[in-house]
Amino acid sequence: MKPYGKEVIGMMEILIAKEIKRMARNADICIFTLYNIHKNNAVIYDYTCHNRIELGCDIEIDINYDYSGIGIWYIATRNGDNFSANKILLQIENGHFIHGQMGKVDGKWYDFPNYVTDDNWISIQLAKKPANNFKL
Repeated sequence: MKPYGKEVIGMMEILIAKEIKRMARNADICIFTLYNIHKNNAVIYDYTCHNRIELGCDIEIDINYDYSGIGIWYIATRNGDNFSANKILLQIENGHFIHGQMGKVDGKWYDFPNYVTDDNWISIQLAKKPANNFKL
């Protein structure tokens, strides 16, 4: 028998969390940023930063989907003056996944903090219609 509804969602939550943890473990820095949505505009209201150098070991993070708004994981690896980063966006409203997206960006390491705080990718994602309007 195939799983349906909430069972599928539960499996996807586990798979997404495992992949984010895997990428973070191998990264130099992992930032999780929470955004509130106000009139199709996202505003940062909280963040958590994990830095491999400060920790002195691999980055181990817990994944929590208990938020409302947009959560983005920026998972970056430094290579000299450059970085390569994966970004995973999950929009959750009233306990339901509304939108998810993954992207990749490369740039100069000194630009990474500005990239996180001024990421126009969020606005582009907000302009899209919800990927799933199915309610359980």
